[in-house]
Amino acid sequence: MKPAFKLQDLLQQGDAALAATSSLLGQQMAVIDCEGVEFMTPGQLDLLFADIPEAWDFLTLAQVLESHSLSDALAQQISQWITLRSGQVETEQELSSTVTPKGIDRLLSFLPIFERKGIRLYEVNSQQSVLEPYIYSSEVNGFLQALHDEGFILPNFDWGVWVDDAIQYVNEPDLLHYADLLTLQKLLTTHVRMERFNSGNLAQLLDNGHILEVLLQLVAIRESMADIEQVVPTSSVNRITATRGDIIQQPVDAVVNTTNIALDIGGGVSEAIHAAAGPGLKEECRKLKGCAVGQAKLTRGYNLSVPWIIHTVGPVWQGGLQQEDELLAQCYRNSLALAALCPIQSIAFPSISTGFHGFPIERAVHIALTEVDRFLQNNTSIEKVIFVCRDAKVFEVYSKLIKEMLDPSVV
Repeated sequence: MKPAFKLQDLLQQGDAALAATSSLLGQQMAVIDCEGVEFMTPGQLDLLFADIPEAWDFLTLAQVLESHSLSDALAQQISQWITLRSGQVETEQELSSTVTPKGIDRLLSFLPIFERKGIRLYEVNSQQSVLEPYIYSSEVNGFLQALHDEGFILPNFDWGVWVDDAIQYVNEPDLLHYADLLTLQKLLTTHVRMERFNSGNLAQLLDNGHILEVLLQLVAIRESMADIEQVVPTSSVNRITATRGDIIQQPVDAVVNTTNIALDIGGGVSEAIHAAAGPGLKEECRKLKGCAVGQAKLTRGYNLSVPWIIHTVGPVWQGGLQQEDELLAQCYRNSLALAALCPIQSIAFPSISTGFHGFPIERAVHIALTEVDRFLQNNTSIEKVIFVCRDAKVFEVYSKLIKEMLDPSVV
């Protein structure tokens, strides 16, 4: 019997425990009980799965995770980690780009047919000479035609290598709750193609309710698409604000700490955040082994009212000849990218590098607003960004440039 490790215990024990467990997972010599864990940082995922073979997909990895204990949020994060590692993001987007919300709606119009009890959706011709003995109803044939018309059947997909995965989804229907749009396309493509070589395959899926379960997951995906359509604002000015005050008192999910490359306690914002968070923050920062200028690292919030702290190192102004503009832009870019990987919907930034580092205020604010605006135009997970200013002059510049740069009513 394989030893089972509790993920909560491994996270509490730290990086060494995660790294030590990785080799056992890669050899399928252990399983992980994920109960009680809703989120892992990207660094923790890198450590835990460092030794799993590159060929593993989510289904393979699920064999070493106790799937009944795996939350939807953590499963989605692990699936995204695997996709990013394999470099398949662009390919998958191209495969699923033919599916539209309108096409999904057409497919879901067939849902009531599969929900009805006692309705016969196929007949069987018992004559032995018939090559395809299963005769499907006009409703099922209409559904199959819609699959083709709306891009759910992938023409260039090598479905033969995916048969085992498709069968696993049938045998473990709970896995469908973690399936994205592309996975459903692969499933449907595989099952439809299999019918040509194994007449009655679709009949089995109708009988055991698998087609219905696939459509119900498609309902969830369509609802999430509708939510995104509703929350995308016409202008990011609705999501970017500036205020004067204390950054650690802001009602947000994450605050950004301007720190040094050693992630030690510094002055100003860093000192205030460490003082309020307590000694646990210093210990976690020590384990992160520093942070380069322009990069970002994530920790928990400890005694702060916010659950997350993103640490970034701003550049020192040296006359603009040492790539200071680009390094400052990276601070915002990397902090937001890290936030987007976490359950963070609101974030508070200080005015990075405009204090002791001497960055010209208007120049720094222009860079900050440009980067945040550009990011929010392509991201809907972060709903609010607050620039928290301690200095009246800095606040005045933010207020002026937010209006000039982001308000569409200002010409």
